[in-house]
Amino acid sequence: MPVSELLHVQDFIWLPLILATFLLYAFSKLVRYDYARSFYKNYLFDSVFVRLFGLTLGLLVILIYYKGHGDPVGVYFLRISKLREVFESDLVSVFKYIVYGGKSLNDVTQNLHLSPFYYTSTGTTTVVQIGLFFSLFCNNSFLSLNLIFTLLSLMGTWKLCEVFLTIFPNHPKAIAISFLFLPSLCLWATGLSKESLVLFGMGYLTSAFYKFIILKRRKWRYLVLLIVMSMLLIKVKTYIFLFYGVALFSWYLIKSFKRIPKKDRLIYIPISFFFLLIIAIGLGSISSSFSERLSFDAVGDFLRQKYHYATHVRPGGSSYSIPELKESIISNLSIYPKLLAIGMFEPYLWQSKKPIIMLSGLETLAFLLLTIWMILKVRLRGMFNMIINSPVLLSILVFTFLLAPAAALVSGNYGTLVRYRMPFLPFLSLFLLILIGSKKLRITFSKKE
Repeated sequence: MPVSELLHVQDFIWLPLILATFLLYAFSKLVRYDYARSFYKNYLFDSVFVRLFGLTLGLLVILIYYKGHGDPVGVYFLRISKLREVFESDLVSVFKYIVYGGKSLNDVTQNLHLSPFYYTSTGTTTVVQIGLFFSLFCNNSFLSLNLIFTLLSLMGTWKLCEVFLTIFPNHPKAIAISFLFLPSLCLWATGLSKESLVLFGMGYLTSAFYKFIILKRRKWRYLVLLIVMSMLLIKVKTYIFLFYGVALFSWYLIKSFKRIPKKDRLIYIPISFFFLLIIAIGLGSISSSFSERLSFDAVGDFLRQKYHYATHVRPGGSSYSIPELKESIISNLSIYPKLLAIGMFEPYLWQSKKPIIMLSGLETLAFLLLTIWMILKVRLRGMFNMIINSPVLLSILVFTFLLAPAAALVSGNYGTLVRYRMPFLPFLSLFLLILIGSKKLRITFSKKE
């Protein structure tokens, strides 16, 4: 779409209204949460400014460098605008689409010069649904929709900050750097995108899980929030929900294990693994019947399709070589370390052929140096002791070790890789900074963990 069709005078009327509404919501938090009041005061305005800067930079790259062909314009906003044109003043059809998605467009899509894939693909449909809903309140303003999605992402990261601030009260700077100022979040989790919704969903899912499961505050609103945010992640990116769900479950499992007396743990381990296997099989069957996207076959098919696309269709100037998959799972274990290294530490600076990839290269270099520093300072034994003392640190490693190789396997080029691995980077950053900043090998964590 031409830039002249995206920017209007009304945009600059809606933007300050939306931003002011968000700041009023943020200030209400200052009153409600005493333990986080100083944290909000120190980082609220800085985090908003950094996210707005990242949004501005991202939109300039899309509008000027890519000439309006990026996903926020060519995929999401274009479809939102087309749907508004088709529905016109028929609000009933608008709300049908918001509720039912592509299922309500069987007749409509035949009249559009757009691929029906973008209306039936679950992840894209969800972004368009939510974008269409918010467009009703800002007159379909392009800049306003991007700002709203950016603020949703920021709200999710603030929820993560609140949770980890209660667990690691002595590490506010590490939490702020990881979840509010990490370059990947500021660039790739802004604007009209799936990544913004992923961070929003992960933040509120973590908060609800922590309060309902870990702290055992059995309130209906936490249970409802847990279900709704799970459904959001399933619709936007199912594999993120599966990997993050495993990490959260490992948090709960290890926390429960620590409550058992040491003399009974040897009996507990085989029994717990037996029941865990039964539960996993049961959940797999239930989830498969609930949604085809949650079945093991569907996830395997998704990874195979992405792998084929990455290796045969998408390779370009910023591509990298993906290890060849073998037939058996055991044979593929040999390529896991390489995929893990690619997902966590590439691109290296000498592999960065574009300015935007160079920024990612600098970030991954920082992660590599922090990892080396952490190993030299804490050593493997000290790291093991810290993880044993903190179930949440173990869950961070589980999430990282699941998502990093998967992102490397299905990306094929660094431009895609930096977006696919974005969800685990703030957690990995927190893990490294806490271990480096801890003065004792056996840390004393909050009892609320």
